[in-house]
Amino acid sequence: MAAMELGQSGVETAGLICGNLETMQDAFEARCRKAVEDGELAAGTDCSSLAALLVSMTRGLAVINRAEGNSVLARQAVDGLLNSVTLVGAP
Repeated sequence: MAAMELGQSGVETAGLICGNLETMQDAFEARCRKAVEDGELAAGTDCSSLAALLVSMTRGLAVINRAEGNSVLARQAVDGLLNSVTLVGAP
């Protein structure tokens, strides 16, 4: 987390952080596309946006855990995310 907060001060560190986030988003997007192909998510699902949401959520959960160690809040966030994804799921 400290590297993310201070990463922009070091070009090499910033590159690694951005690269890792892009890799994570690419992986989520690829899995989302497969879920659409398999009928697990609705055909019109915006996989790029969903992947961005998932990356943001995973980073946010890390912040919640590190800052507060609040497992109740983290669980609520995960439940909310899963409910949101269910809403875009196949009928």
